[in-house]
Amino acid sequence: LTYHGLIANKANGIIDRNFHTIEQFRAHLGYLRRFRVISPDEAANPNVWSRRLTVVITFDDGYKNNEIAAELLEAARLPWGLYVSTDVVGTASTIWTARLSMLILHGHASQVEVLGRCWRLSTPDERRVSFNAIRRTAKSLSQPKRVALMDELVEQFDSGEESRLIAEFPAFKMLNWSDLRSLSASGVTIGSHGVSHEVQHANQPDAVIEAELSESQTAISRQLGIDCTTLAYPNGDSTECSRQIASRLGYRTAFTTVDRAIRPQDLPLALPRLSARGDPVEFVRSLLRGHGSP
Repeated sequence: LTYHGLIANKANGIIDRNFHTIEQFRAHLGYLRRFRVISPDEAANPNVWSRRLTVVITFDDGYKNNEIAAELLEAARLPWGLYVSTDVVGTASTIWTARLSMLILHGHASQVEVLGRCWRLSTPDERRVSFNAIRRTAKSLSQPKRVALMDELVEQFDSGEESRLIAEFPAFKMLNWSDLRSLSASGVTIGSHGVSHEVQHANQPDAVIEAELSESQTAISRQLGIDCTTLAYPNGDSTECSRQIASRLGYRTAFTTVDRAIRPQDLPLALPRLSARGDPVEFVRSLLRGHGSP
């Protein structure tokens, strides 16, 4: 199962689209008690997926609000994995996809010029259209071009704009290394979500993929004093190069966002994950479908 973060209420359907409410997650946990919940490392064994009603719970990105999930999961005595992008751990910033979302959807500007054209931001509809198009292109770029795009975008806002937006949308605040050490000590599996959340696709240089997987693994191992053997590919994308590098670095499991249940024949370094539906009824239906129940 794929989660990102927990918030009290969903006020904006676009910017908080990846978050679940705390009450939704409580309802999910109530249902998951009937499943066999295993750790991400255990998912490397194909035999566990020959049994029905087996689940891995994962949270991507490393938001501060994951501490709420930790309290609820600890109370339920359920294992889970948390995947962090190490470059923003303990910083006042957040991952670049969240920065892009906040600036385009809520930044103080009536238009921006990126990707060779002007994008109107005068109305909610204009912002939504611009956001979807810019985000789609940004995710397809190599790291150097993606960084240049974000630099160009940020320069068109006041210097304190990103700080203002983080204060307005605190759900995007990140965990720090002290937080992660505490979570790791409590039994949470901490894994890699890359260094800078760079998407691993055909346009991404192999050297960038290598750095994303190796440097994040090194940072986690050094900061937490653990062996980092699990990862979740940013945006869920991976290439054959990604999987080869992950294998060479000693990762045992790696998760995509292919939206289906895991099968025994799936490769441990290309495991699919069901997107956790927010509505409890839809959540139950998706789990039953994923496990082959009517």
